Amino acid sequence: FSFMARASYAFIIIMRAKRHTFSARLARVPGRWVTVEVPTRVSRALGIRGTIPVVGVVNGKAKFRSSLLPRKDGLHFLPIKYELRKNAGLDVGDLVKISLEIDHEPRTLPTPEDVMEALEAEGLLDAYALVPPGRKMQFLKYLEEAVHEVTREKRIAMILEMSHAAREKQADRETRRR
Repeated sequence: FSFMARASYAFIIIMRAKRHTFSARLARVPGRWVTVEVPTRVSRALGIRGTIPVVGVVNGKAKFRSSLLPRKDGLHFLPIKYELRKNAGLDVGDLVKISLEIDHEPRTLPTPEDVMEALEAEGLLDAYALVPPGRKMQFLKYLEEAVHEVTREKRIAMILEMSHAAREKQADRETRRR
């Protein structure tokens, strides 16, 4: 790499590691979500067009862990969850100061032993590894909410189905490549 290429790369890394602060109004989008629009300068500085995991603070006191979600124009918006709004005393239309940075911590939950045993018994451990982390987390949280053992068993069966579907999807991709 040339000196300029290395300097440009280093600049991008520094911009992504940096904490970004901006002010925006809480707005309700069609449906139930309350969001803030992330300024162009912040979206561009992060240099990622897709979903971006972030951690930050609202109004200097309410900490959050969320994701910037992409818009069609390549910019982002930040959903502000109900719990965060309640804890910070915020409502739609309020002007908020947000400070955020990319979250580099893994977003996974440990897989419970009974799920691992079921996956192993069905020969689906390799397929479970193909399931995207966010989807795994969604199902594992759903599993942990089960009150009765019968419900838990049904939800474990759903995880097995999801793993099997991931294996089939991978096989389809490989077939199409040939």
